[in-house]
Amino acid sequence: MSGPRGIFFRSDASGTRVYNNIIELAPGTQANSSYCIFQTSGTTGTGSAIYYNTLIMSGEDQRGTDSYALYIASDTSDLAVYNNLMINTRIGDDGSNHHGAVRFGTEAAAATFDHNLMTVGSDSPADNRVIARIGSGVDETYYNTLAALQLAPGYAPRDANSISADPLLSPTVVGKLLQDSPAIGAAMPLTVAGIVTDFDGDARSGVAPDIGADEYIGEIFADSFESGDTSAW
Repeated sequence: MSGPRGIFFRSDASGTRVYNNIIELAPGTQANSSYCIFQTSGTTGTGSAIYYNTLIMSGEDQRGTDSYALYIASDTSDLAVYNNLMINTRIGDDGSNHHGAVRFGTEAAAATFDHNLMTVGSDSPADNRVIARIGSGVDETYYNTLAALQLAPGYAPRDANSISADPLLSPTVVGKLLQDSPAIGAAMPLTVAGIVTDFDGDARSGVAPDIGADEYIGEIFADSFESGDTSAW
């Protein structure tokens, strides 16, 4: 049985646009492989995109299965993946499983990636937390750091403007950026019809928007959420 998936769509779903979502998964210790967004295999689709999402994976694995914030399973060469915040702090290791920010079923599935923030809270090759996995079976390769991924064979120029850092999210409101978050102003402006606000309706900057589903709006954050009132979003 499959583990949890926040959003699941097929590669033959042409024109699919996934944006402005905050997805937080903390699978149980015995969960099977888990993904915040899973684009599964199928006939290659066209014109699909993943923009401005905040993907958060956490918890502890005691079964020995994988987890990734984003899994692009098949060859979708025109898929555009921009301005997403991908976090995976899940722990647990049986020697063969991995927990990472993004997984590509094949190198060709990498599509177009840039201006993303990816972190797993570790860059040590001694543990099983990785920024990315490319390939499957005997052809799979793991990359512990964003710098290593950027140098992967055939990967450039993908993620040339992406970053890997602590995103500094609110400890009380899921997916909300704190004042000093490196995600602020680090996204690429997109001239895409319909994507002019963030997940709770705040206007996106047309010059330097923020990575992820939330656009930081300063003191309004404290005024709106300090009391625990979530009606604004």
